[in-house]
Amino acid sequence: MKNLNILALVILITSLSFTSKGAIPQFEYDILEELYWQTNGPAWINIPENEKWLEGDPSTWHGVTIINDHVVLIKLTNKGLAGSIPASLAELPELEILSLDQNQLSGGIPEGLFELPELWALRVNDNLLNGTLLIPEGITNSKLLQLRVHNNQLTGVIPSQIQDLNLLTELS
Repeated sequence: MKNLNILALVILITSLSFTSKGAIPQFEYDILEELYWQTNGPAWINIPENEKWLEGDPSTWHGVTIINDHVVLIKLTNKGLAGSIPASLAELPELEILSLDQNQLSGGIPEGLFELPELWALRVNDNLLNGTLLIPEGITNSKLLQLRVHNNQLTGVIPSQIQDLNLLTELS
C-alpha cells in the first residue's frame, strides 16, 4: 500500500510539472493565449526565437513581464499584431502597462481596460482602432497616467468622463 501511495504521488507531481503554465494563475495564462490567437500571433514579427509565445514559461515570452506571479506589463509595440484587442485583458488584476501601439489592431478599445485597478499606461496609438472612446463614468479611482489613442480611426468627441481621470498627465 505504501508503494502505491508513493507511486500515486510521483505520478501527480510529474503530471503537474508537465501541465504547468509557469507561476501565473491559469486564467492569466488563458488571457495571454487569447491575446496571441486573437491578434494573429503566428504572424507577429521581430519576436526573438527564444522569446516565442506559447513556448515555455510565460515569463520568457517577448513583451511580457511577470512580478509576484501576475502579469504586470504587456508590451508588443510594432510587432504586426492584427485583429482586435481581447476584452479579457481587463481581467488581468495586476496589469500596469498595456502597450500595443504601432500595429494593425482594429475594432474598439475594450471599456473594461479603463477599470483595471493598477493600470497606469494604456498605449494603443497608431493602429486601425475604430468606434468611440468609451470611458466608464465614475472611474476616479483609476491610476491611469498615460492614455495614447492617437492615429486611429476613433470617432466622436472626447468623453466628459476624461475629467474623472484625476491622475492623467498625458493624453494623446
